[in-house]
Amino acid sequence: ITRSTVRIATVLPEGGSPAFRRFSRLIAEGVEVAAATYLGEATTVEVVSRDDRGDPATAARMVRELEGGEALGAIGFLEDGALDAAAQGRLRMLPLVSPTSRTANGEGVYTLSGADPQAAANIARYVARERYERVAIVHSQAPESVEEADAFQAVLQNLGVPVVGRFSYPMGATFFREQVQEAEASLRRAEIRALRLGPNDTLRADMLEKVALFLPLPPEDVELVAPQVTFYGLDTLAVDIVGTSGWADAQTLETVDPRHTTGVVATAPEAGGSESPGYRRFEEAYESHYQRSLVSSVPALGYDAALLLLEAAREGARTPTQLRFELERIQNLEGATGTFSILGRRVVRSTRLVRIEHGALIPIG
Repeated sequence: ITRSTVRIATVLPEGGSPAFRRFSRLIAEGVEVAAATYLGEATTVEVVSRDDRGDPATAARMVRELEGGEALGAIGFLEDGALDAAAQGRLRMLPLVSPTSRTANGEGVYTLSGADPQAAANIARYVARERYERVAIVHSQAPESVEEADAFQAVLQNLGVPVVGRFSYPMGATFFREQVQEAEASLRRAEIRALRLGPNDTLRADMLEKVALFLPLPPEDVELVAPQVTFYGLDTLAVDIVGTSGWADAQTLETVDPRHTTGVVATAPEAGGSESPGYRRFEEAYESHYQRSLVSSVPALGYDAALLLLEAAREGARTPTQLRFELERIQNLEGATGTFSILGRRVVRSTRLVRIEHGALIPIG
């Protein structure tokens, strides 16, 4: 049997806090599992490891060095700054894949965790289909949250559903009283005034029109925002909450009290979750390779990032330029954390609509 060799690289921090070091090691484990198993016995996959020390300038230098070798692409760049610096520092457009960066700018630069305007558009179509009278939006000023809010609003405008207020909060914020209360007022103030209800009147939800608040948030923001939405009483005013996949993220469902997420309609990866065939294949491969149980879902992110490069290599790419071409052709690649396509130079997961009920995801339609 003629064996071929494919070389990929990792650029990951080996320093920093103990938690960050562990996270990085788990990502590397997932890459190693993909390299050892995905392309089968006829192909040897070599992984070249580089330590960027958590420094964007070092990440850029490492990528330039890798461009002088035989690596077809590189995985890592866990933070936005590292991915941006590495992308800008390239001389030969080596393909770069991050499992976790929120933004990806430049040709041949991809992230599994970026904005998903298609998911936001699907939520907008749901809102129109369910005949909501009006909608407000609260979002982060982070680019990916803004992009999802823009996509949602554009679809609703085309479908004739009014967006009566849009309120943003700065990145890193922890209190959202102003934004939540302004959204509440934009949705209900005029209606309650028209009903001539005073502050001490008992409000009957069946008297009110159907309205929703759209919250396109990453998982870490859901953990902060969701309890405050409950605290400021949007549920008592029958304001429905809709959002994107940050609400259905496994970590969100584990860490946020179910009373703050129950009833939320959101998007979720179509083939994600620990019971999906893709995740079970990964779990079996991991446990066979390491001869130990899989106890964390983090390696799945490294595995899926590597799958993108290896799937492109499977199609015959043997140079970085060829790999970029094949990456752009990937459609419906089933990984551990979802089914991936690359559309318009963006990695997107196939998503479905779900209603969250006491921590469980109930498919809609």
